[in-house]
Amino acid sequence: MKNNFLSIIDYGSKKIRLTIYDNNRNLLYSSYTEQADQENIEERSKKIVKIIKNAEKKISSHIENCIVLLDDPELLSIDISFKKNYDKEVIIKDQMSSLNLEAEQQVKDNYSNFNIVNSIISKYRINDTYFVDILDDKVTGDRLVLDFKFLCLPTSKYNYIKDVFNKSNLNILNLFSGTFVRSSFYRKKFKNYNSLYFLEIGWERSTLIFFNKNTIEYIKNIKIGGNHITKDISKIFKINLQESEKIKEIFHSSEEEFSYEFNDRKKNLSIKNLMGHEIDTDMLKQVVLARIQEILNFCFKETQAKYFINKFEKGILVLIGEGSKILSKNSFDFEDKYSFSEIISYTEETDEICEAGLEYYLNNKNNISKNSLKKTKKTGLFEKFFNLFSN
Repeated sequence: MKNNFLSIIDYGSKKIRLTIYDNNRNLLYSSYTEQADQENIEERSKKIVKIIKNAEKKISSHIENCIVLLDDPELLSIDISFKKNYDKEVIIKDQMSSLNLEAEQQVKDNYSNFNIVNSIISKYRINDTYFVDILDDKVTGDRLVLDFKFLCLPTSKYNYIKDVFNKSNLNILNLFSGTFVRSSFYRKKFKNYNSLYFLEIGWERSTLIFFNKNTIEYIKNIKIGGNHITKDISKIFKINLQESEKIKEIFHSSEEEFSYEFNDRKKNLSIKNLMGHEIDTDMLKQVVLARIQEILNFCFKETQAKYFINKFEKGILVLIGEGSKILSKNSFDFEDKYSFSEIISYTEETDEICEAGLEYYLNNKNNISKNSLKKTKKTGLFEKFFNLFSN
């Protein structure tokens, strides 16, 4: 890089976060700006230009390159078990780069409409011994099995993001899944737990990531998120999306109980008074509860997720992301209690989110997918409930 610093951008659906570090990992600058879901490519690029120009003034230097954290409803997790036999024993570490490229090529051949953003080796089996930690130069073998997980974005989305940043005169060095990078970073804070589930409820998607000890076992991405709750409130109570979002946000720190049972309707009238609408608060809670129940069902009731929950010791569920805030202080009476030993709502800060991106890039820059963006010239259950109240 020409500059002696690294710029990390967390490109979220609602916020664009930027941090800049010097080559000693010291924080030079941090900021964020809001963005709306309906903004077009020119409007989004202008937001990036503005936040970059403000940063350049502060650090007295021009910013050309950046590392981007991004998640999307179309993010695809692909598992590959890759086998390799050698004529003689070899130092496994020396083979990793070429093996990673071979595995990536398999993904490219079979998923030609996707681009790899994260390449993860979850397990190594050398001869008949399993390894999960980083290999050293002393590990040798002649029979190798690697379990890969690849996180991929559709090429159309990949190119769209590239165009947004190109219009902002920024070159993307690498693009990574933000949820995976952050979860990998945060798990150090929960090192006393062997089984960790991270659940992020995003704007139009939710992502579940499961770690067992040092191994990533499971990644699930679904196309349901916090904006679906907003749309539900809007449709059922016949109010606009902006008001629906404000009503949802009222619940973030309300310490309320969400249940399918109707409670005393004389209490909790603050929403009616604040928004100026006749809103049945108990029905509102049930709308929110039903959609969150659906998110959990899709994430945890799928066969593979059930397998991991039953196989390993009871783990903790760590809630991250803006959409998960509604679960932080409220009590939810779900139909399925889910057997977690503890549920923790983890509050994230801009600096911490981007530091996760910095650490991931520095720790993996020698093994990062060759699919990284090249420099270019700058230029079920819920539906029944929903239909009952939406008539």
